[in-house]
Amino acid sequence: MTVTKSEHKDNFISTNIRGIKLVFKWRKWLIPSIILSALFGSLSPYVTIYMSAEILNELAGAKNIQRLTFLVLFTVIANLLIVIIGRLFNKLKEYERQMFANDESRMFTEFGFNMDYEHLENPEIRKYRRKIDENKQMNLFGIWELLHSFQYVAEGIIQIILSVCFTSSLFVLIFMQSKDMFGAVIFPIAIVLLVALSIFISMKNSKKLSKLGDDITDTQVELNRLGGGILGEDDYHTGKYVRLYNMLIIFQKYREQSIKILTNGNKRYWFGWRNTQIPDQIISQGLNFTIYAFVCLNAVRGLFAIGGVIKYIGFISMLVNAFKGMSAHIALLKMNIPFLAHYLNFFEIENKMYQGTLPIEKCNDNEYEFEFHNVSLKYPGSERYVLKNLSMKLRIGQKLAVVGMNGSGKTTMIKLLCRMYDPSDGEITLNGIDVKKYDYDEYMSIFSVVFQDFKLFSFTLGQNVAASVDVDGQKAEKCLSMAGLSERLQSMPKGLETPLYKDFDDDGVEISGGEAQKIALARALYKDAPFIVLDEPTAALDPIAEFEVYSKFNEIVGGKTAIYISHRLSSCRFCDDIAVFHEGELIQRGSHDVLIADEGGKYYELWNAQAQYYNENNETGLSDRMIQ
Repeated sequence: MTVTKSEHKDNFISTNIRGIKLVFKWRKWLIPSIILSALFGSLSPYVTIYMSAEILNELAGAKNIQRLTFLVLFTVIANLLIVIIGRLFNKLKEYERQMFANDESRMFTEFGFNMDYEHLENPEIRKYRRKIDENKQMNLFGIWELLHSFQYVAEGIIQIILSVCFTSSLFVLIFMQSKDMFGAVIFPIAIVLLVALSIFISMKNSKKLSKLGDDITDTQVELNRLGGGILGEDDYHTGKYVRLYNMLIIFQKYREQSIKILTNGNKRYWFGWRNTQIPDQIISQGLNFTIYAFVCLNAVRGLFAIGGVIKYIGFISMLVNAFKGMSAHIALLKMNIPFLAHYLNFFEIENKMYQGTLPIEKCNDNEYEFEFHNVSLKYPGSERYVLKNLSMKLRIGQKLAVVGMNGSGKTTMIKLLCRMYDPSDGEITLNGIDVKKYDYDEYMSIFSVVFQDFKLFSFTLGQNVAASVDVDGQKAEKCLSMAGLSERLQSMPKGLETPLYKDFDDDGVEISGGEAQKIALARALYKDAPFIVLDEPTAALDPIAEFEVYSKFNEIVGGKTAIYISHRLSSCRFCDDIAVFHEGELIQRGSHDVLIADEGGKYYELWNAQAQYYNENNETGLSDRMIQ
């Protein structure tokens, strides 16, 4: 499967609208708080300039103390109120941004949890997700650049509106009273042309610098992956390997390369930035000269009082700066489009797995019968079948062992059974009904599975067993006992409340691989599902612990239907049925005695290849007991 982009065209307007809609969906007050914060953050300079001009006019004119006092008090109080309200909205904005960051993390988790499992295993989608994180960490492109630039664009729009409102009186005076219409027109045209030129150069420079920054960022990506993902120097689980194999030299090499790249990158960026400033400063100074000349000439003509010089120079300058600042951030928003589209497209990846609606009949006797009907599977993006034409029935209460070499299709068959994938061809039925038609969550509830790559978490022992915050203590202890961990449980300082590992708790307990496997088995038992699947559940156990698990396997599983996958054929003797897989196909099925009698079969070959290890140096006698 390939990652496909959204059906939306990744143009400037539609992509940013999609981004704003996503922000509204997660935090409905974030965008309004940004706008209100921008509004009150922009008001104060306009009030100050306008009132300063009025005060100066009064000082140059009547010098009325009462009016001067009123103007000063009004200026102070108005600015005080604007600042207070502005800070309140700014606090709201920062709160909403922080909550948005929390929601973003939660949404990624929830989206990943609800995503089809085939998407989680798809390397292309994992790369897609990783690229989003890299863009965020390296240059904040994506949704965060949208929020950042949206704030400045909002400020620019507000400042343009305010500036136009406050300068409109100047142009009314000019066109009503000026006799030199050429001079009245030429200066505004010059200002407009210079602003347009400044915006053009600014956007061009912004694009150039963004491209330069992006190129420099890309050179850091692989080093960051190495430093953060592979080396994992902050991960105490890997610390022992770093010390045992003296891997410090790798870290030193990484840091040397990183410093060299960062130094060279910063130099390139600094020289690039410096070269863009020269034309920008020339145009800016030309604009300042034109604005001052335009306002001062009209003041000399007597169109307005001396205070108008401060007022109109200030407002026109702010109008120009608003256009320039807004255009620069519009350029950033334009540069951000591919990254934002990438971000949005991830959340628009559609699940293809059909979500049925049929309820699963509750069978008190756990009478569930599965059947594979000529089932084949090709993993997404591959043309090779990993499972071909599988037809088999899982009988009620059956104990089925599945054996075969690596890559023979054993685990794939379990993934299909548990609907982590749907077949490319054929169908799987439960009690005669295609499993796709059942409610997905309800269907998943009938399975307890222990995969060979099981995962425990840095929660308490009880929470790991229950897979829940709420733990039935007696049930959890019983399941741990059945899995062979009762003695270890008794030695744990806090019993079921003992945290595993030390990621979050200094009192965390480090457990061995075998103990972890027993906890994973106890978790499967705690779920108490009618169908249990054990994929290499004893791979990390020592021979004695493995024998203990197998000797009471029937007691552990009870009357449940069970599938057991193993590379060790000696451990399959307790099962009443054995299925042999090879190169993606079911090639043999029967009891151990029936299969071992077929000297030309794969089972006989595998058994005899392993039997020599069972009998050599067998001092404990365990191997003999396991194969008898």
